[in-house]
Amino acid sequence: MEETLVTPSEPPPLPSDGDLMDVATEAHNPNNSQSASNSDSGSDSESDDEAQAALELQNLEAELSTNPANYDAHVQYIKALRKQGDIDKLRLAREAMSELFPLAPAMWQQWTNDEISLISTSGDLFERALIACGLHVAEGSKLWEAYKSYEEAVLNSMDTMDFESREKQVQRIRNIFHRHLSIPHRDLMSTLLTYKAWEAEHGNTLDVSSSSTEGISANVASAYQKAIEMLSMRADFEEKIAYLKFEQSCGDPARVKSLYERAITEFPISSDLWIDYTHYLNKTLKADKTLRDIFNRATRNCPWVGELWVQFMLYLERCRCSEKELSDYVDIFLTRVDGLRRRILFAKELDDGLDYALIRDTFQRACDYLSPQLKNTYSLLQIHRYWARLESSIGNDITAARGVWESLLKNSGSMLEAWQGYISMETEMGHINEARSLYKRCYSKRFSGTGSE
Repeated sequence: MEETLVTPSEPPPLPSDGDLMDVATEAHNPNNSQSASNSDSGSDSESDDEAQAALELQNLEAELSTNPANYDAHVQYIKALRKQGDIDKLRLAREAMSELFPLAPAMWQQWTNDEISLISTSGDLFERALIACGLHVAEGSKLWEAYKSYEEAVLNSMDTMDFESREKQVQRIRNIFHRHLSIPHRDLMSTLLTYKAWEAEHGNTLDVSSSSTEGISANVASAYQKAIEMLSMRADFEEKIAYLKFEQSCGDPARVKSLYERAITEFPISSDLWIDYTHYLNKTLKADKTLRDIFNRATRNCPWVGELWVQFMLYLERCRCSEKELSDYVDIFLTRVDGLRRRILFAKELDDGLDYALIRDTFQRACDYLSPQLKNTYSLLQIHRYWARLESSIGNDITAARGVWESLLKNSGSMLEAWQGYISMETEMGHINEARSLYKRCYSKRFSGTGSE
């Protein structure tokens, strides 16, 4: 059921997590202006704080503009926007981050709470949050409970005489309960008791003090029993995760690293585990040389995970690699592009809509970093030649392909092979006039060698 919900003309400051029932049924008014009796010094202090907050936002926006893969900058930017109460920019910031990184359950819950506080239609957002984190054994229930609370608030706001709409909403909430009961989570028995109490409130006779499934439909009872069995099988693993979180809170990187190594030995192709591991090491060890080996293993075990490749390249940039490592960087980068190329070609067959801009952004990032350090080298030529070929073959943009070659000539114009590559592309495509123009441009260039080349 779709409803038109009214939002205030000015968004209020974002609330703390919670109070879902109240905020889903009442519109907020903008905060009343504060008393004018503040002292001059107090006003100066507030002005300084506002200026500092604005500067922080400006710096974070600049950082994300140049380095969109900076996970911590995304987190800090979202925190700053929440303090400011700019819900439109906050929503865009969260959308941008969710496209690059998997959001933690707490971040999804915070997002849904903020949206609810502005009386927005949050059903779709809750469904997205559940897809992302609803299966989380320890934290997923918080999202399910928030979703149910929101739908209950919608029910309470309906006209009591609109029996048909109210019955549809009751069934909507019942379906959410049924889905929640079919998923293994720590509060599974408590969810069952809450569900039975809810059914009793809506006129269905059930023993709300018993944890049995008597009186519940056979399908729901069967799904609940299966969820219990699945939870039992996962209990040991959940305890290990809790142990890992405990060691992280103690602040001993060596012990945490040891636990992660034990975990990936048991689950070597778990992408989430590798992402968590590398994120933790990036924060604690930063430029430690042991990270290189770990990133090598991560990308080898999970080559389909773009985030691991991005983190690997960022690490190499941060370490200011040697010539040998720069060559390795090129290999890593080309492997990443090969993977993206295959995915995009496959996505075209499935009409999946995977964007070629992913490849262009990856090339641009590598060239921005490598061009100053690999000037007039075969490695830089190799990258630009591959990029230009993909711009024309996959991107279907000959202008962009020429732009790639022009960029290389601007950096390495004294390299004969760069001109040869550019001319070769034009002649292969039958652009004789363009090739002739390039020949004229390079006549005055002085290249290494005898001139017979």
